[in-house]
Parts: sequence; C-alpha cells; structure tokens
Amino acid sequence: MKTLYFRDMPKETYGIGIRETVLTSGIPTELHTHDFCELFFIKKGEMIHFFNSKSFLMRRGDFCLVHFSDIHCFQKYSKETASLMNISFPTDVYEHLLKPAGFGSEPKPLSRKGSLSAAQMLIVEELLALLLRVELLPEEMPLHKKSLVLSLLQTILLSQTISDAQTPSHIPTWLCQAVDALQQPDILQEGITGLVRVSGRSQEHLTRQLQKYYHQTPSQIINKIRIDRAQELLSSTKLPILEISMRVGYESVSYFNRLFMQKVGMSPRDYRNSLQNFV
Repeated sequence: MKTLYFRDMPKETYGIGIRETVLTSGIPTELHTHDFCELFFIKKGEMIHFFNSKSFLMRRGDFCLVHFSDIHCFQKYSKETASLMNISFPTDVYEHLLKPAGFGSEPKPLSRKGSLSAAQMLIVEELLALLLRVELLPEEMPLHKKSLVLSLLQTILLSQTISDAQTPSHIPTWLCQAVDALQQPDILQEGITGLVRVSGRSQEHLTRQLQKYYHQTPSQIINKIRIDRAQELLSSTKLPILEISMRVGYESVSYFNRLFMQKVGMSPRDYRNSLQNFV
C-alpha cells in the first residue's frame, strides 16, 4: 500500500495543497494512506469512497475529512465522469488556524463527513477560485491569504457543526440509554418492539422524543444502526447474506437488499466483493 507524504505534495497558499481529481474510468484509484489531513468534497458525479474497510456512496456536495493514517481510495460509480476537490494540510494547521477559531487542537473530534447545501457549495467553489489566484497577491498580504484558507475550512467543517448545534445537548438519560441499547444484537433484532421495551415509555412518547432530540423516527434510527451492523458483518465475516439479514433484524432479504442499496449505494453482495480488493 502506498503512503503519501505532505513534503512531496504540491503546495498552494499558506502551506496547503489544492488539487482536483477526475475519475473517468471505473478502475479504483490506488489504495493509500498519508501523514497529513485531507479534506475533500465531491464536485461532480458520483463515486464510491472506500474508507478504512468500509465504503460510502458520495455525490456532489458530500465531503469527508480524512485523518493521517486512514486508508482509502475512490472509484467512479456511474457512467458520468466524477471529480473531487482535495484540500491537504499538515496537522499543525489545527494549531495555527483551527484552534484559534474554536475547533480544538486535535483532528479527531472534527466531523468525519457531511453534505454541503447548494448555497454552501457556491461559497466553497468561489473561495477555492480565490485561493488558486491568491499567489498573485503581494507577499506583504499574508493575513488575506490566511483568512481565505480559514474561511474555506470553516465553511466546509462548520456546515455539519451548525446542523449538529441545533440538536439539544440535554438529551434525557433514559433516551440515550434506549438508543445505546440498539447496539445489543437481541434488541436490534426486535426493532421498535425492543426499543419501546427498554425505554420504559409508550411508543408515542418515545417517537416524539426521538424526533425532538434526534430529528429521526424510530424506524430511521433502527434502520441506520442495522445497516451499519450489516456492513460490519459483511466486511468481517463470511456469513451468508440471508443470515446477516436475519441477524440485524430483517426477515425479508429482498427488503434488506433494498434498504442497503438506498443507504450504501450498492447491494450487500457487491459491497462484500468490493472490499475483497481493498482490505
């Protein structure tokens, strides 16, 4: 597996790298890791992001923060040409730019992935265009360059933080414990029945509280955890897909396949086959 080093990357302004990666064929890019942080967003088309033994379908506006030592690569998903913008920077950018802006000094707490709205995409693309022209500015204008870089990183990373901040932090303990209980295989198999039982509340009250604090219905939360668990089983075991479907709580394998396709972007079988080439 290839390792990329920041010292070898072409740099733009204020010590960061900006480049566009265009995918024209269905051949995956080389699996790699690196000693720097990479923030990328999808500019055009659709692609599969193979990321630490998992895979995610990504479309225009979706972004992901890749930390040093993560392992990943990309593959074009549809017939249309796909492209992404890569923004690479060393970890000390956190100290010089993000820590004073309130992000903290370590990369791990930052959001891993999210989606930019159409308005946010326009802002990001305009900031990138400015940064690519900023080298024409006089050297005595470093603050202007720094502010552009900070604005770019904040616009992307805060797009998810702003959404998260709208969720109240004082979630009732009983509700947190009920949602956490879905990590138990037997509770997850039961689905809504098990969630209601461990919560100790009526289904109507539970539904209202989940929508208030998590902005999701019980079914949405359960399906997300089930599909996440299915991805783990597909990547770490050789269990038949039918058995995995039953283990995570779906008696109908066709329904499981349909939900998996909606959330992951490929069938369970294709997902497992794709991982065999990248693990």
